[in-house]
Amino acid sequence: MAQRWLVVSSQAAFERAAATLKNATQREAEAITTALFHLQAQRFPTPETAQDALTAVAQRWQEHQVASFHLTEHPHDAGTGRPTPRTPRQASAWHIQAHVRPADEVRGHHQHVQACVVLGTTISASEVSDPEVIAAYKRQSQGDGGFRLLNDPRFFVSSLCVKKPSRIAGRLRVMPLAWLVYSVTQRRLRQP
Repeated sequence: MAQRWLVVSSQAAFERAAATLKNATQREAEAITTALFHLQAQRFPTPETAQDALTAVAQRWQEHQVASFHLTEHPHDAGTGRPTPRTPRQASAWHIQAHVRPADEVRGHHQHVQACVVLGTTISASEVSDPEVIAAYKRQSQGDGGFRLLNDPRFFVSSLCVKKPSRIAGRLRVMPLAWLVYSVTQRRLRQP
């Protein structure tokens, strides 16, 4: 089946996507601060395990990336008390400190993706032009209001309170008729 796909974007959608991503970036920055606080409080046996732990934490980030990190060695001496110059070193623990920056190129890509809507149709371009497809898509929200009324939880709660199945069936017959009257009235009011 032949299909036609339209990618629709506007300046208003681009600005909405920018605001959404700004909020998401702020929330992610707060989560990163907490995650790095806990990561930097840990001691690791080798520098590689410290870097692996930072990489594992950074893989969950979408809007940020690691700018730089610094490893600090903390030696552990064998024995108790104050070490002397001849006290052998038992092991070393590693501490990592990371600095994060926003990933602007990724954010720009996400902003472009979120600002676009993809519409698909099987109607050929000779029958319906691209602006007509977009206008028909925008008109869909007018009909969705009636379905919103049918899906309203209050409607279902009131139908469950009815005891007899025949009354529930009667209510289900009356609601589409009420929706039809509502739609016709709404259409007549919008036409002038």
